Amino acid sequence: MKKVLVTGAAGFIGSYLSKKLLDNNYIVIGVDSLNNYYDVTLKKDRLKNINNDNFIFIKKDINDENSIYDLFIKYKPEIVIHLAAYAGVRYSSENPDIYIKNNIFGFYNILKASSEIKVKHFIFASSSSIYGNNENVPYKEEDVNMETESIYASTKLCDEVLTYSYSKIFDIPITVIRPFTVYGPYGRPDMAYFNFTNKLINNEKIYLYNNGNMKRDFTYITDIINGIYNIVINKPKGLFNIYNIGSSKPYTLIEFINILKKELKLNNLVPEDFDLDSLIEYTDMKKGEVYSTCADITKIKNDFGYKVEYTLEKGIHEFIKWYKDYYNK
Repeated sequence: MKKVLVTGAAGFIGSYLSKKLLDNNYIVIGVDSLNNYYDVTLKKDRLKNINNDNFIFIKKDINDENSIYDLFIKYKPEIVIHLAAYAGVRYSSENPDIYIKNNIFGFYNILKASSEIKVKHFIFASSSSIYGNNENVPYKEEDVNMETESIYASTKLCDEVLTYSYSKIFDIPITVIRPFTVYGPYGRPDMAYFNFTNKLINNEKIYLYNNGNMKRDFTYITDIINGIYNIVINKPKGLFNIYNIGSSKPYTLIEFINILKKELKLNNLVPEDFDLDSLIEYTDMKKGEVYSTCADITKIKNDFGYKVEYTLEKGIHEFIKWYKDYYNK
């Protein structure tokens, strides 16, 4: 059985991916610091859902260089999937030191250890935010925008440049993935779909930036995981590759809110006469935000047969079903 080390294993993508790998007879070494950036209980519940004897969970900070190296020497993973990072655009402007420390220095500790034990494949999760306010839509992998809009995006772009150098100098097969606006059950509470759900249920105002004139390429968690899994099980195509993983069908915030409202009503989480308009406040664009995201997924389709299975309507339906069940408990 192949051994895969997954950092950020208690995270949204990390927990789903760990379970997918375990269900397909991989041994998974999951690493996570369980920091309190958001609800730690949610992270622990994700881990409970994994429930597999081939899952080895290790609570560890990726900034602990010596400890990380010892872990790599002990387990000798064949594949490393680095997902651990501080996410969130606005929080990165308030706390840039945390992002530099974790997303650059912590990232480097994982990359360096992977190089020293000569892993067969290093897979790294970057972000769609590295495209900034790019005018070329949909975004192709080569459409990198050096004028990033946030500290978070800058850290991810820095990591991408470093992985390219490492792959060439040390002959490590490296694949960079750029997920687009991932959502679904057990997701991050700071994401708009989760945050808006909390606020609307509690009859609180929600704020739509740029007067609601923004689009996002919402991608359901299952589609993201299937995309990553296909990269894992196939031989790397050369030393260095980058793949967008998205739905390639952006929705405006207003379209998204109306889908959310419908599902909240169907699940009796808001009253039938719920007045959505009274809770929406339109505001100016915030620093760090981008106007639109849209993935060109031609490359991952051609190389791995990637298919998008979830529409936003179907995905939000699944999320609200989970939300109702999870918080009623």
